[in-house]
This record gives sequence, structure tokens and C-alpha cells, in this order.
Amino acid sequence: MTRPDLCDVAVIGGGIVGASTAYALARQGAEVTLLERGGLGAEASGRNAGTLNLLNDRWVGFDETPVKLAAFERWRGLSDELAYDLEVDLDKGTLLLAESEAELKRLETLRAGYSRKGLPVQWLEGPALHEFAPYLAADTPAGIFCSLGGMANPRPAAWAFARAASRHGAAVREQTEVLSLSRVQGGGYRLYVRDGMVQARRVVIAAGPWSVAFARPLGVEIPLNIRYFQASVTTPGAPFLRHGLRRVAGRLTLKQGPHGHCILGGGWVGESAFPEHGRVLFDVVAANFAVATKLVPGLGALSLLRSWAGYDGSTRDELPIIDEVPDWPGVFISTGSSHGFALGPVLGDLTAAMVLRQPAMFDLAPYGFARFDQPMVAA
Repeated sequence: MTRPDLCDVAVIGGGIVGASTAYALARQGAEVTLLERGGLGAEASGRNAGTLNLLNDRWVGFDETPVKLAAFERWRGLSDELAYDLEVDLDKGTLLLAESEAELKRLETLRAGYSRKGLPVQWLEGPALHEFAPYLAADTPAGIFCSLGGMANPRPAAWAFARAASRHGAAVREQTEVLSLSRVQGGGYRLYVRDGMVQARRVVIAAGPWSVAFARPLGVEIPLNIRYFQASVTTPGAPFLRHGLRRVAGRLTLKQGPHGHCILGGGWVGESAFPEHGRVLFDVVAANFAVATKLVPGLGALSLLRSWAGYDGSTRDELPIIDEVPDWPGVFISTGSSHGFALGPVLGDLTAAMVLRQPAMFDLAPYGFARFDQPMVAA
């Protein structure tokens, strides 16, 4: 066995949460090694639809609005901070749309809820809606609009964070699968990888759905729903879709990027073969496109260019877990957000604060293991 590489913190997982955590740690002077089993951002972090918005068609028990607002502030300056153009556009705003009279009551409930949270939302209906968004189907009755929202390019985001971390001294190792984790006598941990070992004082497990397998031998069962989410992009067209769109009925995110391509998502799933690669289902792609073109008929003039999918793991309450593993001091879990891409920059900051025993910008108690009803102990 080769002599282990030594570091202060080993971060397992090269998605946006792991890479932003490595960056936040490294820029504060920690000696960090980032370990990614494949390529950086190769799963959900780089294979989502790039949606950044505050409006949704559902509620969760804990209000993450302050965290989302902080994340969006980070996104605004992130291209300059990381020295890479992430194509961030938070000035599109988001339209959340009702498509039938039956959905208007739900839309009004959502509008009232967002107003109570202090978000600036505007009610639009009838001619006012169609003057505001002339691309919508003529029978769309109403929507609410929030001026803060938009998109970023997900493909390079984790890579840009990792590259910035390396400029601050972090070691970034792709194609490096961590096989197991064990304690070192006297303190710290040893991570066995295919080509040797990494020894670290502390460890962050930020491996998305793969975090479950890392945590189970530590006596912790992470309750993640693992899904193979699909997204698609069209051929480019002239700019016509000025806003990001969502539906009260769910199942759609839609926006037009800076080069004229329209990006479709919204929770459509492919055929999972986890932990192996899954398969894009083209009948699901067609259904996603049909929902979008019914709402935005002009989209039908464009052709689908490409579809893709990646594994996502979110907790049953859709909030992340950011916590230290019981009985394993210095081992931390950071995974499970249903908005992991959008919140990624702040989730990295929050995780780094916990690792370094620093005050965090937000209370981390809602993100702890203790919130789950069932004991978090593996069988």
C-alpha cells in the first residue's frame, strides 16, 4: 500500500456542493483534497436545467427563502468571483402560471403565501397577462410574476468552483473513487481509493445519492429519494421567451438561454439503473415537450436538439442534510437538497462553516439529522 496523501479536509464528491465546499474551505486556508469518482459535475450538478427561481408549485415545512436570496446574491457575482462565465441571468424573473379556472384558487393561495414571505409578486390575468407575456397560449388565465429569477449554465459550475479551489491550494482529483473510510489511531481518517490512500483530519461526504453508501457503514441511514431527472434543449431561435416559466400543475421549467436555445425540465424522470448509468426515455422527453408547447405554442417551431439525465438524491422534506455524523467526530454529511444547484454556493459556505467550527450565516438546526421522525441509524 502506498504512503497516504495527507490533508486537513477530504471532500468526497465533485458536484456543486462538494466543489463549493472545497472552495470555501480552501480560501480560508484549509488544506483540502477534493475527490470525485468520475468527472466534476457529471451528475445532477451538471445535468439539471439550470433553473434559479424563488417561485414553486409546492411548499416545504421550513421556509428557505432567506437562504435562496443569499444564494442568488452569490450567483450574481459568481462569474467574476470564479473567473469563468457561468451565463448567470437573474433578471428574467419567473412566471408561475395557472392553466385552468380550477387552478386559480391554488395560484391565489401561493401568491398570498409568497407575499407573506416578503417576496415582490405581481398578479397578472387576462389581457394584462398576455400583454406582459405575449408568447403564452391565448387561453392561459392567470399567473404570478417574481422579478428575481432566471438561470445559469449548470455544465461548468462545479468545475469552476473546483478550479477556483485549486487556485487557493486545494488538490482536485477526478476519476478517484473512494472505496472505504476508516479511523486512524490517534485521530483523523483514512480514505482508501483505487490508487492509494488519503489521510485527513476531517471528511465531508457530499456525494449526492452516493452519500447513502458512504454513510451506512458509519451507522447512519440517509433518507434520500434517488431519481434520474431528465432535461432537454432545443435548437436556437430568435429571442421570444423573456421570462422563466413554471406551472401551478408542476412538471415544467422553461426558459430561453443567451444563445437562443430553450431549456426544458421540471422533474421528468428517465429509467434509473442506480448506481450505474440510466437511460433517457424519449416518450418522457416528448411528454415534457408537449406540456411546454401547449403553454408556449411558439416553442413548437423549434426542434429538440439534445436530452440528458443525471442522478439526484433529495430528502423527503426536500431540505439538505448538513450535519456531523454521530460518533464520528470530524465527519460531516452535506447532501439532499431538492434545490442543490440553485443553493449550491451557499450550501458550500454553510458546510465549510460547520467543518471549521465557525458561526454560520444561517441556523443549521433545520438541516440536522434530528428533524427526521425515524431514528437515523442504519439497520
